[in-house]
Amino acid sequence: MSLWEEHKFIRAHFIDNSREHICVTFEQEDESVIEHIMPHDETDSDWADLMKETTVDDLHRVTSDYIKEQRKSFESTVMLIAEKEGLIQAKDTKPWVSIVKMIFAGEANEEELFALKLALFEVSKIRGSSNTAVKTQLRKSKTKSTVLGFAFQLVDEANALEAAAELEAAKAEDSSKKPAAKKKV
Repeated sequence: MSLWEEHKFIRAHFIDNSREHICVTFEQEDESVIEHIMPHDETDSDWADLMKETTVDDLHRVTSDYIKEQRKSFESTVMLIAEKEGLIQAKDTKPWVSIVKMIFAGEANEEELFALKLALFEVSKIRGSSNTAVKTQLRKSKTKSTVLGFAFQLVDEANALEAAAELEAAKAEDSSKKPAAKKKV
């Protein structure tokens, strides 16, 4: 008796880029799974048995799906290993909790404080501020909370200036739309 008669066919896929070998997966009576590797040889009796179960098009489709499935599994495993080894941090589903901890959990060393200041000066509203006194205080600050306080002050000032400019623009637009007053004769 052959594998094809003894076991239930589950699927088949190519196992090499040259498409010369095929892995056929079967289910045994005890529901365990076995795999059979066979050559892609259309003159072979296994090929004839395989074609009774599937088509060449399905074989290619299943192979593509199998490769995608294996890649997804591989990527997932790599991410788990990287997280375990501390190479990356797991996605934080509560970023605000992490941000608050980062700000208020102990004081930063000089490197962290410097990195925070550099990052803040990348913010256009801080970098572009004309308030040099507050920008100087931010640069000279010795704690994260003080640095952030000055940063928020600069951003708030920039937001207020933007809001005032938008209000002026809206007023100017409204006044240009009003019809001229009629002269009484």
